[in-house]
Amino acid sequence: MAGKRQHFIPQFLQRGFTSHLVKGESFTWVYRKDREPFNANIVNVGVETLFYSRNEDEEIDKAITSLENDLSKSIQLLRKNDSDELRNIERISNLFAHLEVRTRHIRQAFLESAGSLFQYLTELVTNENTFAQLIIRVFV
Repeated sequence: MAGKRQHFIPQFLQRGFTSHLVKGESFTWVYRKDREPFNANIVNVGVETLFYSRNEDEEIDKAITSLENDLSKSIQLLRKNDSDELRNIERISNLFAHLEVRTRHIRQAFLESAGSLFQYLTELVTNENTFAQLIIRVFV
């Protein structure tokens, strides 16, 4: 559903990790580095305010949401190992294309990691003592 709370991990994928259902609502385990695992409703997992939106423009999220019913069905058919659906190239390619659009958070994380690495390497190279020691260790 489109709105301000936007899932960067699609709920139709999270449902594959359902630990239990309560009144038709799916729950899954959440693991974070800084605390003990906990069980949460997938409505509250992998969600961020206005993740796909810029300011108040929610058009991208609305477009993503409009595709998800069919994509959810694709995932269900793949989980059932439906051989006819596994041969449906259009359905599979649509799913992959959609997931590519949804991976913004992975691209952002990679950019942030690469930026941190570049900053560290720049500091290493610009520090004459550290860089000289590295050159001596590698080439001598």
